[in-house]
Amino acid sequence: MKYTSLFILSALLLPVITTAQTPQSFKYQTVIRDASGQILAEQQVSLRISIVAGDVAGEVEYTESHSVTSTSLGLVALNIGEGTVETGDWTTIAWGSAEHFVRIELDAGGGTDYQLMGTSQLLSVPYALHAQTAENVPRTEGLLQVGLPDGNILYVHPTDNSTSIVWGDLINLPRLDNITSLDAANMDFKGAANTLAIVSALGDFDNGAYAAKLCADLVAFGFDDWYLPAAGELNIMYQQLGPTGSGDIPSWIYWSSSEDVGLNAWTQDFDSGFQGVVAKFVSLRCRCVRR
Repeated sequence: MKYTSLFILSALLLPVITTAQTPQSFKYQTVIRDASGQILAEQQVSLRISIVAGDVAGEVEYTESHSVTSTSLGLVALNIGEGTVETGDWTTIAWGSAEHFVRIELDAGGGTDYQLMGTSQLLSVPYALHAQTAENVPRTEGLLQVGLPDGNILYVHPTDNSTSIVWGDLINLPRLDNITSLDAANMDFKGAANTLAIVSALGDFDNGAYAAKLCADLVAFGFDDWYLPAAGELNIMYQQLGPTGSGDIPSWIYWSSSEDVGLNAWTQDFDSGFQGVVAKFVSLRCRCVRR
């Protein structure tokens, strides 16, 4: 006997999680009927659901199965994304890369002898899922790039990560070099190591509201290895991204992760290019970087 399934898609692509979290699934409901249109009430059925990309005959990105019992009205309800996985990985579906379709197959006897019921386009893409996918995929598009003297690329966050933040406590940090000359400051390209040393020493100083901690905790563009640039890195950023370069970084004073001595740390003025030391309790801007 053949069976039919009435799709109820457009109004029911609802996130299962209603908190601030990104939903990991969305609701799907359908009414199960036989070939004559009679509702199949209170019957255990099996559904196989596939997410298809491009068009109805496109690539199957993900397949899962569900065993459910219809209500007295023949209605079955389930959460797509929470079934028994057969192929693919729900978390890697590229929701934003193409149109997506839901393919529904049914075994009204509750087994695995599936019959194709139909394929419907997801007219309302699960945008929260799309956003989460995009957020989790590391990408360098949109990041500023600086060429370093050793030939490597320094990736710079496209916007200031803070417009007013302190460097840290007024103490001499034992794991940082005391850099007391401009020449030495411009040779310091150890921003990642500096940031680690600062955060290790200061911990949750000022509730973590200091430049190195801000960068160390940053997750952006799919990366979590950001750090506060050292004085040498910051100077290269000024040369290539400041007013005499691309102009992508505005003319403000920025913190580096290079320490002078206990009270002071090195900074760079992105207006004049001046490099100098400033007391660590002063609030300046910071721009996080990564390699």
